[in-house]
Amino acid sequence: LAGSTGLRPGEQAALRWEDWEPEHNLLFVRRSGQYIRGQWVETVPKTSSGVRKLTLPPLAQEALGLQWERVSEGGTLMSRSQRDISSLIFPSSSCRPYSSWSINDGIKRFCRETGLPPLTAHQLRHYHASLLIREGLPLTLVSRRLGHATPEVTARIYAHWLGEDDALAADAVTRALQKEPFE
Repeated sequence: LAGSTGLRPGEQAALRWEDWEPEHNLLFVRRSGQYIRGQWVETVPKTSSGVRKLTLPPLAQEALGLQWERVSEGGTLMSRSQRDISSLIFPSSSCRPYSSWSINDGIKRFCRETGLPPLTAHQLRHYHASLLIREGLPLTLVSRRLGHATPEVTARIYAHWLGEDDALAADAVTRALQKEPFE
């Protein structure tokens, strides 16, 4: 899910089933969470742009469907105090949200087991952004999808992907000038 959405680790940890609309292929990012001095705290995402609606690729839809089956089959009876977080998409075995450290540990374990190089959740976010940029999506769209405050933030972080081939700019100018001569 992280690689196909670019979610921040805290956004992943705070996802709830009510945030997923499978019939419309959408995921709503409404909150972010983290542990502060041992207490789970949820806030709005990092920036006001962080509250967003993401269209999910089929792979992410499938992953969420499998997670739904996994959680509903393996679910346990929860006490009243646990019910407020019971709708988490990715609950720990104790029905509590995962910390960003736990998310990273899980991703690294998965990478080890599958022979992939070790990755973190934030590296999957960068991977997602880099894929979108490489595919030629407008920077404004990439920025909105990542929940960045402005496209300038996205440009600053991913400048190395934006300026890979200056020859493309020269070719574009050549094509444009061949189409319409200036008067």
